[in-house]
Amino acid sequence: MNPIKINVVAMRGVNDDEVLDFARLTYRKPYHMRFIELMPIGEANARVKEDFVSSDEVLRQIRSLGTVRLVHSGPLEGPASMYALEGAKGRIGVIAALSHHFCETCNRLRLTADGHLRGCLFSDRETDLKTPLREGKEDDYLLNLIRDAILMKPKDHGLELNKLRKCARLIPLADVVAITGTALTNHTIEYLLALCRPAAFVILLGDTAPLSPVLFEYSVDAVSGTKVINTDLALKCVSEGANFRQIKGTKRLTLLK
Repeated sequence: MNPIKINVVAMRGVNDDEVLDFARLTYRKPYHMRFIELMPIGEANARVKEDFVSSDEVLRQIRSLGTVRLVHSGPLEGPASMYALEGAKGRIGVIAALSHHFCETCNRLRLTADGHLRGCLFSDRETDLKTPLREGKEDDYLLNLIRDAILMKPKDHGLELNKLRKCARLIPLADVVAITGTALTNHTIEYLLALCRPAAFVILLGDTAPLSPVLFEYSVDAVSGTKVINTDLALKCVSEGANFRQIKGTKRLTLLK
């Protein structure tokens, strides 16, 4: 494993006072220290403006240690711009996904846990690869699917630090708001509920939504989730790699306040 790459998501008030400590490691070790800008994903979506530390700010801090020179980025560096401190054994990378978009040079595809291919982390468009693989489709068929996913790769991720994300603009205008149960696990539920206007009807739905009346205490008007009625059959489906939509032995239930 050479070189060893250590990723650091710089966050104000959390670890921005440790940037120089991480950078100093490259004097002693041939590590690649990669500083990644905070992205509005999950819980970070609610506080990205407050916690955000730009790559420019990171480099300004590191230049206080000495001369920093831009070095060639190899094919395995991905989206990182690579630098080195004078006399250091290692390198320093910055991944500026928000402050300096690199979408036009991005050649990454993301394979999700349930076998879908995405052209961009922030795109909702997916190509199902698992189903044709399970059906024994020929390699040419799969290659065409991958080729189509590449051709449909978005021009950019559409994120800008100084603009509210689409949900923050649209939710306050909505009469009915549907929130997936994932918002509970990624800790964005309170942020999303705060965006809802008082008169809005709010429903928490999806297979991950817990069927509990406790949720009504969070200004939720309805909960639609899945109850397992045949444990053995459901576990068998899970052991075979089924996603939520493919699991059998369950029943959809809805609770109303």
